[in-house]
Amino acid sequence: MHCCSPSPTAAASSPNCCARGTKSLDRGARTITELHSLLLEAGSPGADQICRFQRKQALDTVARAILGACFQNSVRPDAATGEAAGRRYADELGDMAIAYVLTPERRRNAET
Repeated sequence: MHCCSPSPTAAASSPNCCARGTKSLDRGARTITELHSLLLEAGSPGADQICRFQRKQALDTVARAILGACFQNSVRPDAATGEAAGRRYADELGDMAIAYVLTPERRRNAET
């Protein structure tokens, strides 16, 4: 049985499926890394307005949350589709990101 296929028949008919799968994963990882970098770059000019203790980490958290939300929306069976729904979803994500970076952190004690 081939490493990528649960079926010996499918494995025999496509001997390069692992190579294609690996290339797709690599390409996907590069794309996510590039999008993450672009989000960090886009947020950097306003970094002085961030109310979190660690501004760079706050931008990283926002970028990861936006990427995760976009991925999750793309695989949901009831994803936001169409231009209006996509814009509304983007606006909501943007509003959440802005609320996060503009909300001061709660003081934490040594136990939390």
